[in-house]
Amino acid sequence: TEHAGLKPQDSIIAIDGFACTDFAAQTATRVGETHRVDYFRHGVLQHTNLTVQAASPNTAYLQIIEYDLLENWLFGQNSLCNTVKSVKND
Repeated sequence: TEHAGLKPQDSIIAIDGFACTDFAAQTATRVGETHRVDYFRHGVLQHTNLTVQAASPNTAYLQIIEYDLLENWLFGQNSLCNTVKSVKND
């Protein structure tokens, strides 16, 4: 992240104008492409451009097949966070 000008506490809000909840827009990229990243740092909206680099050889890739299910799992009413809270309370 430091190469892109980002720091650990930055909150990325958009990539190429697409909100970070748009998983398809975030994953549709190729090595060598440059993208605009909008983020907040200490409450101030900023942006930077980054060029996608090849991942290191020990990187694992996951493929998302059904984006609706993933978004519901992460953010929906029965999201993973809500499910974990429910299990702890039972």
